[in-house]
Amino acid sequence: MIKVFLDDMRIPSDIYSGDADTEWTLVFNVEEVKELLKKGNVSHLSLDNDLGLDESEGHTIVKWMIDNNIWPTEEIYVHSMNVVRATQMRADINRYYYCCVKIQREREGKIK
Repeated sequence: MIKVFLDDMRIPSDIYSGDADTEWTLVFNVEEVKELLKKGNVSHLSLDNDLGLDESEGHTIVKWMIDNNIWPTEEIYVHSMNVVRATQMRADINRYYYCCVKIQREREGKIK
């Protein structure tokens, strides 16, 4: 399983302590995140929103996960400094992942 860190400007150690740069796989765009999630081996996902002028924004991966019911196996974090989008992303993640998907997985014994 891998931890995926989506950001175009920062590296994992800018956000997380410890050995973050070796613990997290750094990706730069939404398409990379989708491909990794489709493989089913993402345990943790940390999302930025504003990914540059020519890229999809991080909130589009949240919508994609909802539409396709494809999620990391453990946790999702939002580290975006865009307060408005970060709030929306967290609300959607809480509504769909933590209130539905993760609870169901816990009931099925797939996660602790």
